[in-house]
Amino acid sequence: MNSPVIRTFARIVVSNQMLVAAAIAFSLAACTSASAVPSGAPAVPTVVPSATPSVTPTAEPTSGRTATPEPTPTATEDPLAARAEAEIRVEGGPDFPIEAFGSLWMITPDSDEPSITRLDPATNEIIATIPTGTRLCQAIGATDEAIWACTRGGVVQVDPESNEVAGTVELPVAEFYGYLPFGDGALWVPSGEVARTDQLVRIDPSTATIAETYSLEFDAQWLTYGLDAVWLTDTAGGKLWRFDPETEELSEVASGLPDPGASAIGAGSVWLAIHSGHESRPATDEATLLRLDPVTGEIQAEIATGGPMFEAMLHAADDAIWFRAPLPFVGLIDPASNEMTDSILANYGGGSITVAFDSVWATSIEFNTVWRLSP
Repeated sequence: MNSPVIRTFARIVVSNQMLVAAAIAFSLAACTSASAVPSGAPAVPTVVPSATPSVTPTAEPTSGRTATPEPTPTATEDPLAARAEAEIRVEGGPDFPIEAFGSLWMITPDSDEPSITRLDPATNEIIATIPTGTRLCQAIGATDEAIWACTRGGVVQVDPESNEVAGTVELPVAEFYGYLPFGDGALWVPSGEVARTDQLVRIDPSTATIAETYSLEFDAQWLTYGLDAVWLTDTAGGKLWRFDPETEELSEVASGLPDPGASAIGAGSVWLAIHSGHESRPATDEATLLRLDPVTGEIQAEIATGGPMFEAMLHAADDAIWFRAPLPFVGLIDPASNEMTDSILANYGGGSITVAFDSVWATSIEFNTVWRLSP
């Protein structure tokens, strides 16, 4: 793990040689493989009671980041440009876009003053920049009434009518990057001290107060809500956990996973990136994305995306699973066949992805760019 001022899984970039090799491999390798996952299906979940509730950029990469080489021009059509409906310059390392209140929102923590940026999908223009303060925790979420984001002192509540911070919920904040999911009437926030994220905090958004704090047996590196539960990734321990908001029970869903990372819920399953550690170098035909049964934790599908999944981000729906990774830049999985049916090769480093306003939105942190892509 890198220092607290670097993103959790180190937004490093694959080399051009790896890009070429992966492009060749895409035409040869099947989209599924079982080689990257330990043999044997994960054990039936063991319930563990929770503790007592308590297109080419126009500027150089952002300073302080690992520089990403600019793609080498070729005589062939740029596959990213061919799919781009718009290429939008967003300063400050745009990350974790979400759809809410008729806009696209994202954090821009590398701005002179860390902030939330609001984009109008009708014009593809920035319509608001809302300062949030320090950036130890870099995460964003939306509830029915507000946008929420991490700061060093807790989470801030942003009023979408005024585009101003309306309040702060103070809590211990640790290094965390991702989303703050909303479900079961609550905003779910990881908490801890400095480099620890061993608490799960339930915030009541209607009162902007902490409803409950739950102790964890591990550091949560990713949170997702869906199928009536909060899903937590324990990257260091190689596990996926499920927290039931109704019973307040925490249960182990799957274990023995190689560097599990981002998760998403779609098509009745949990989708989980593996080999997400920045030191991981899976072969192009190794499974890097898993589909898991949410009840038994059994692996339903193992999918080779063709490249490393460090800091890969997922967006899942019932009819499509999109991912944003260093390589390929964007990929599409059909949940009906569990096969990759579309991909875009481009070398723009780390970023995130969402699907909103009839488009796919992909960001590049290093190049301060957001692409709006045709699905």
